[in-house]
Amino acid sequence: MGWPPPFFPMGSEVKCCMKSIYLGLMAGVLTTGSAFPQLVKSYRTKSTKDLSLGYLTIILAGVTLWIAYGFAISDLPVIVANAVSFLPLSCTLFLKLKWDVFKRGPGSGIKGV
Repeated sequence: MGWPPPFFPMGSEVKCCMKSIYLGLMAGVLTTGSAFPQLVKSYRTKSTKDLSLGYLTIILAGVTLWIAYGFAISDLPVIVANAVSFLPLSCTLFLKLKWDVFKRGPGSGIKGV
């Protein structure tokens, strides 16, 4: 396979392939969209106490691997959905680290694991 990767096949496969691409993109929109409400709530309340640092770290690592996998198999919906998911998840992790993990004061230290 050369570059660019063949995200969209040509000929008679296009119609069938486009349906599966739209299905994948819709699934990606729904799962990706689920990360944004948590980011907004965390930002508004200035609190991430109820979020697990382990969860955020593992889900972000998984999303990163999904992006790599999407490139490996030339799958546009996998790449796009996970690249978009990466943004709110990494922002939420940043807020968790800022507000809960590296918080200065009595008893501060690494918390929330």
